[in-house]
Amino acid sequence: MAEDIRRFNRGEAILAKPLSRAALFGRAAWRHKEVTLALLMIVIFGISALGYTVNESHRVAIQQVQDQQQRLTEALDNGRKELGLARTAVERLNTFGTNDFQTRLSEARQKTDRRGEGVSESRVACAGETTNRARRSTN
Repeated sequence: MAEDIRRFNRGEAILAKPLSRAALFGRAAWRHKEVTLALLMIVIFGISALGYTVNESHRVAIQQVQDQQQRLTEALDNGRKELGLARTAVERLNTFGTNDFQTRLSEARQKTDRRGEGVSESRVACAGETTNRARRSTN
């Protein structure tokens, strides 16, 4: 300190300077150890709670995405099955043409006429309706 007074009297820069903010904070923390420890524990607890919350929300979001993907996969599989069934039905309708239907209908009428039974009008009407459906599907 005597050296700083001599420098001051000569007009030179002194070596003693005020303490920095970090040094002042360190001294205050050292003097109040209990308060510092309590604040440090609160900060650590807060950071831990925040980390847990973020991690948990991330886990829930991932689970929701996985559930949605599973539902979409199941719906896609069901759609593929239905599409396969529909394609099979269309192929069957295409192979079973109108002429083939008319031929089979004539054969059925002949068989029933041989037995002595007439084809009822409701059966004929039903057959005509089926023929119209077959014609529409082949168009």
